[in-house]
Amino acid sequence: MSKRVGRPSGIPRESGWGSGIKTKPVRVPVELAGKLRAELDALEAVRMLVADWEVIITDAESASSYGEPSPRYEKALVLLAELRSIVG
Repeated sequence: MSKRVGRPSGIPRESGWGSGIKTKPVRVPVELAGKLRAELDALEAVRMLVADWEVIITDAESASSYGEPSPRYEKALVLLAELRSIVG
């Protein structure tokens, strides 16, 4: 009788990215490997920030009697467009 080690076959492991998300191994420099998760979390935080500001500016547009956000949002719109192009 042999002892079985590890998870029984047929029971999938939960990945660090969640259930049902396909992943693939990649080679990265050792210096980057330890920071990769933090960098991806930071990228996701920027995406959330962009989404939040899109809502703020859309609300400002709808509240305006001119149908456009206030001129004080002009620089925010430029920054938002640049961030959108970077983070996708």
